[in-house]
Amino acid sequence: MNLEQAAAAFVAKHRDDRIDVDHINEHFGSVEKYLESVAEYATGSKIGYVEISSHDHKDGCPEVIEWADERADDLELQIEQFKSTIETLQDRLKLATARQERDADKLETISEALMLIMEDKVNELLEARIGPFIDDELENRDLLFRDDFDDMFNDALADVDVNLSR
Repeated sequence: MNLEQAAAAFVAKHRDDRIDVDHINEHFGSVEKYLESVAEYATGSKIGYVEISSHDHKDGCPEVIEWADERADDLELQIEQFKSTIETLQDRLKLATARQERDADKLETISEALMLIMEDKVNELLEARIGPFIDDELENRDLLFRDDFDDMFNDALADVDVNLSR
């Protein structure tokens, strides 16, 4: 029996003066929702049940109305879907993390390559703009050094000549 059938049986088996369907509908929205709110379940069971007491039953005998709780199946299905979704999201997170690490490594490599290129370009630029000036300066220094050396050498030779002539 499903919940709708259980609700019909619940109403049908009550004495007319012991159930107020209008009151149930007003406060719970329907007999089905009332049964869902008062239902009990055996541990691990998907079978909901309510008991109609002998005082309320139209035959004067207690009776248990049972139904298969489709919500339990839906709930289990939802739980499985959530678990699957969580696993999928965890997998995506792992892939995204790996991709991010890989991209960071690539970015570092590209940055290093760009720095080397920039250094080479700066060196080329310096050489093109300042190179002739530096070459002239080095040449002048070289000449100055040679002139200084020549002067020192000639002075030293003169001292030696002076000392030898004595």
